[in-house]
Amino acid sequence: MLVGAEVAVVGAAARAMLTGRCCGGLDPSFGAGGSVVTDFGGFDLAAAIAIQADGRLVAAGVTDNGFALTRYTPNGRPDRSFGTDGRVITSIGDDGGAIRAVAVGPDGSIVAAGQAFIGPKVAIAIARYNPDGSLRGGIVTTIVGNHSFAAAVAIRPDGSIVTAGESDGRFLLARYDRDGCLDPSFGSAGTVATAIGAISGIGAMALQSDGKLVAVGRSQPRPGLAPPYATVVRYNENGTVDTSFGTAGVLIAGESSDANAVAIQADGKIIVAGARLAGRPRFMISRCTAAGGLDASFGGSGAVTGPHDIGAATAVAVQADGRVVAVGYRRGKAELGTALVRYDPDGGLDATFGQRGTVTVPGEVPSGLVLQGDGKIVVVGDSGTGGDFVVTRYLARSGVRCGRSGQTLQRVA
Repeated sequence: MLVGAEVAVVGAAARAMLTGRCCGGLDPSFGAGGSVVTDFGGFDLAAAIAIQADGRLVAAGVTDNGFALTRYTPNGRPDRSFGTDGRVITSIGDDGGAIRAVAVGPDGSIVAAGQAFIGPKVAIAIARYNPDGSLRGGIVTTIVGNHSFAAAVAIRPDGSIVTAGESDGRFLLARYDRDGCLDPSFGSAGTVATAIGAISGIGAMALQSDGKLVAVGRSQPRPGLAPPYATVVRYNENGTVDTSFGTAGVLIAGESSDANAVAIQADGKIIVAGARLAGRPRFMISRCTAAGGLDASFGGSGAVTGPHDIGAATAVAVQADGRVVAVGYRRGKAELGTALVRYDPDGGLDATFGQRGTVTVPGEVPSGLVLQGDGKIVVVGDSGTGGDFVVTRYLARSGVRCGRSGQTLQRVA
């Protein structure tokens, strides 16, 4: 198990990152030397993280017995007032279920969404919890087709819940009222399934301030070996496709690519993060206008790829100053690792962050990202072997700029 000790491997700049003086360095005031580790006692995979109004952090994923949640103080200490000694495990369906997304409501309630087997079918699975981690009312499962799941969840200002994911190769949205019942005013009896090409699925969703929903994922125009396309679809508040967006509501944000994450800028522009799949997978970050076109002021064409050795972005956020932070995996010679990349508002790599815009940590697989009120970056992932949740905080700004001599932060047991 990782215990949060870190050493720098090369150069004075890497040492600055270790001590917390460098922008992008591990924050030693968080957890134990920058990280906090939670073991649920099984095969644990972290999937998502959310931040409460009071700054506490909720990490969610899966363990052997089902949905797994844990909560931390803003500085990375286990919150023992949550669940049992800071942990909550909820079994759903025939296999226990698996969380893919988590959100915190205006009243402090926590909603976890994912999937569970119900007989021979895979269903959307949702659980709502009180702020102390106890279940609020119960559990909801929704079968749409033969294989459906929620990859994203959002809580609307009125307390209703929207999930986004996939059903039998189609984009799938579902909306529930505060009591967990499907909302008949949304789509067809509470669900919306959108076929885009031969097969498609949502990887992430964002709720606009006007109530519209932006869903991003992939679509494959033809079955078989045809490469997928990073795809953005915007829906009206009632679940109909917003035909004023893109081409009849759809924007192709990249060829031979996938979209795993989305964030809405303050000006309404849409940041899409995922991977360029041609050749070796690389980060791909696209920016779309509010009207549904690629924004040519970002990277010259609306999309940027790289750095060259970075695999796929799994989460993205926009800072208050307009810079874009994305996290994903980096595949080294022998193992996976975390790659945290920051881009300037025009799509260029932010040279003041890490090493020419990038910070890497070997051995961890990241899945989620949030920004705290002071701008610090919190990443959740797992230890790379499915053993523990790992939550790490990075500094977002500092007076020390990392030079080219530093390369990587490394943990020691």
